Amino acid sequence: MLEFWRKLAVKFYKKAKILKQEAQIDLRYGAYNKTISASYFMVEAIANAIFSLKKQKTRGFSGRASLIRMLFGMDMYRQYLKLHELREKADHRETIFDQSSASNIFKIALVIFEILEKKFKELLLVK
Repeated sequence: MLEFWRKLAVKFYKKAKILKQEAQIDLRYGAYNKTISASYFMVEAIANAIFSLKKQKTRGFSGRASLIRMLFGMDMYRQYLKLHELREKADHRETIFDQSSASNIFKIALVIFEILEKKFKELLLVK
């Protein structure tokens, strides 16, 4: 069973890296709303990788947000909530993001990603 969780975590990590690349490409080519969406989903995927290594299943956004709060504290939790809110605006509202906004949001997502990636790699070495 341990191998199942490890393999699942590695798949989520690979997906997170792909989404990170896609966000960079979207930003470069002016697909700013897509940049924001991919930025959120890269963070979600790396969080899912960590939760898989810890054998913790989440149910939707609120479950994931709660685990982020427990594992990484209130500041990370607030940043994750903000990123989710911006992703919803990009995907489901009339909001049209510009280059400056998309770039700033991507930078915030990268900071979150790097913190989560560091934790993921630490856990992967322990398992």
